[in-house]
Amino acid sequence: MPPQIMTPRRVKTVSQSCARALASPSVLLAVTLLLAVILYGRLLARSFWVDEANTFWLARGGPLAALRKTWPWPGHSILFSIVSSVFCFDGNPYRDQILRIPGLCGLAAACYFLYRFAEDAIGRGAGWIAATLFLF
Repeated sequence: MPPQIMTPRRVKTVSQSCARALASPSVLLAVTLLLAVILYGRLLARSFWVDEANTFWLARGGPLAALRKTWPWPGHSILFSIVSSVFCFDGNPYRDQILRIPGLCGLAAACYFLYRFAEDAIGRGAGWIAATLFLF
């Protein structure tokens, strides 16, 4: 009887399994969104932040008033004030959350373009890392 050659079995460790699972774009997206909700969810439910109080003061009164107030103010974007004036409701109980919509849309657009830039410049898989580091 010929001797059997023993080939070493490849043992998968937990860290290798986790790394392989996190390499999947859908799992990485789910983990990133879960972390964002956990870290930023409580902050989004709070009242005005300092920058949103400034945005409310500049954008209140409509697009023309936002343009008039923002023009001499060098620390604020004129375009952002005009866009935010559409979301600026004075008597609404959800005023704080509604006024955050333009900023959150800008954050999402910045993450998307950073993702695309990193994928093109560095290579496959770099986009999620760049967007996640930018987000947190």
